[in-house]
Amino acid sequence: MKVLPKSPIQPAQKERYVNKERCIGRIISWFYDDDMKLFALKRSDGVQYLKPRIKYFNTLPRCEMNGLATKPLTNRSKCGLADVIANLIKREVRAVQSIPLKKTQQDFLGNMKWWYVDVNTGEDRIEDKDNKVIVSFYDAMNLINFSKKDQRTLRKNEIMFTDEWREHGLQYKRVLEIC
Repeated sequence: MKVLPKSPIQPAQKERYVNKERCIGRIISWFYDDDMKLFALKRSDGVQYLKPRIKYFNTLPRCEMNGLATKPLTNRSKCGLADVIANLIKREVRAVQSIPLKKTQQDFLGNMKWWYVDVNTGEDRIEDKDNKVIVSFYDAMNLINFSKKDQRTLRKNEIMFTDEWREHGLQYKRVLEIC
């Protein structure tokens, strides 16, 4: 029988996974190991271990939580706690994905002067000819609720953005192309 170390996570490994803002390596699959009483996230560059509590999974970036929700948990020991945590992750991700779009007034851009990405906040702002903000929003999906007339007005008036917000501005243009 193989003797397991006290802590399956070595100090160097712990340091490697502390920063929750960046994804370390792509998650390939995940397991529950009943002998160690830990979840093992098999990554493209190694293995990460987490204690079986939802608070430890909440330290993962949102992109990884979404990935876990779509991958089946390998639970050979049929531990009920592991299945409960897997279901909680799926439910949490599903709840986030079903956020309804904001209601928007219709045909209100007739007096529009320009629209731009605010360099301080990343919000998209649409101003009228008196330089008053008509509307501001932070999600490109809000454009779906705009009327067809307002969408045409936005297509005619290119969104302005700095290099720092280039990808953000181009995302808005792509959404308008789809609408």
